Amino acid sequence: MAGYINEYSAVQHIVPALFPYLQPDHKNRRSSPRVALGIPVAYRFGNSIAAALTLNISRGGLAIRTTNPLTAGAMHKVLFQLPGARKNLEAEATVTWTDRGVGMGLQFTRLEPVDKAGIGDFVRSHFFSNREA
Repeated sequence: MAGYINEYSAVQHIVPALFPYLQPDHKNRRSSPRVALGIPVAYRFGNSIAAALTLNISRGGLAIRTTNPLTAGAMHKVLFQLPGARKNLEAEATVTWTDRGVGMGLQFTRLEPVDKAGIGDFVRSHFFSNREA
């Protein structure tokens, strides 16, 4: 089973949990859950640095809201700080998807093990945080 939903499931997790059943012939490329998160992120491309807000984050990458997405397949450095963290995280990431109306998705290609663990802990602790008691 790819996922489940119940009365505690956050709204943003319902469609991803049902997707394998709604589109069984379509491969779900996501290897870990996403958490909606709007934090500042800076990314470097060439000699330029841009700033934007994230849309979501997972252990494997993040989505950035931008009307000027970078070229798919290109590798870039990103810098961000998780809520409650004491230090910035720096990673190398590859652009995996772009959509001028939404932004772009980045897959981490180089990330310090301690930072990867910190992102994993953050995602696990916030994945079901929107449930009602």
